[in-house]
Amino acid sequence: MERKKIFISAYTCFNVGDDLFIKILCDKFSEHDFYIIANKEYRKIFREQKNLHIIDSSSAYQRYLNKIMSLLHKEHYTIRKTILSCDAIVCIGGSIFIQNENWKNRFEFMLKEIDKPKFVIGSNFGPFDDDGFYSAFHELFKCFTDICVRDDYTYSLFHDLKNVRKAPDIVFQYDMKKHISEEKQGVGISVINLRNRKGLEKVCEVYEEKIASVCEMFATKNIPVKLFSFCKFEKDNDVIEKIKDKLSDIAKENCKVILYETDLEMLLDQIGNCKMIIASRFHAMILGWIAQCKVLPLIYSDKMLNVINDVRFTGKYVDIKNIESLTMDDIMKIYENQPILRTEILSKEAERQFDGLKQYLNT
Repeated sequence: MERKKIFISAYTCFNVGDDLFIKILCDKFSEHDFYIIANKEYRKIFREQKNLHIIDSSSAYQRYLNKIMSLLHKEHYTIRKTILSCDAIVCIGGSIFIQNENWKNRFEFMLKEIDKPKFVIGSNFGPFDDDGFYSAFHELFKCFTDICVRDDYTYSLFHDLKNVRKAPDIVFQYDMKKHISEEKQGVGISVINLRNRKGLEKVCEVYEEKIASVCEMFATKNIPVKLFSFCKFEKDNDVIEKIKDKLSDIAKENCKVILYETDLEMLLDQIGNCKMIIASRFHAMILGWIAQCKVLPLIYSDKMLNVINDVRFTGKYVDIKNIESLTMDDIMKIYENQPILRTEILSKEAERQFDGLKQYLNT
């Protein structure tokens, strides 16, 4: 088999879910080489990943080169140069097709600049409120070799395209066995910064107060709590500090802070020994399920609700806008009695996310 070179387009801001996507992708196709443009700190995360080559986007040389080339009307020079040296492109990630101010520029770049076999793996579509946005991507997606989305809602938007498929989230196929403790104990709470999320700024104080109350309640029962930051760049760390400021000394003593920066294995180990996960983060929910934890999703986005419906999760979940309605009795009932979601079938089905790329690489 010919060893191929694959360019990875991904969200490289030290976010647990996206970094796990990259790890799973490179592990699955270890006989091929992958190239990604990211901060040099990414070399720490993937120091064991021999087939992943990280081009340092933060170096003075790259910044200078890109600046000079943009003056010559050759924008995206480093990306373009790297793509030209590769055989194919993989766009991997969850919410990589969100309507924002720059979507038209990104659309034109992807359509005009990428003349290679290209794949979308693991994505959902939106949120969006402009039919022009949807129409533009409906046209763009025709140019891709294979697209595998992760929820029924996204598939319903593009099901008329023959190259679009659907399979469960990539992380469902990750083998968490080595991270799961025999003696599970305590509660893990993944937090999220609502201050920079449109429509959720108004409930950030109520949310932080509620999480603090939950920490206090578990402290009175001598049940250990871990506060997880899944993404420093998106200021999860700041939210943890705000929550800690609201805690009594006893509750602070009972809480352990787990900050993800570059040690993915450590974070997965910490999740694996929790009995329950209160998940504000999308992939805290998924990791909680595959780690055989009891999971309470706090929904900040429709993408969480879509997956909850797709996997037929029957446990309790709460819209973060209505976080005030969540009671301590609700939480203790989940901690003591909620059944574990079985994920064996989902794990097998999630492997289909890579079918299109696998077929290309084996050809």
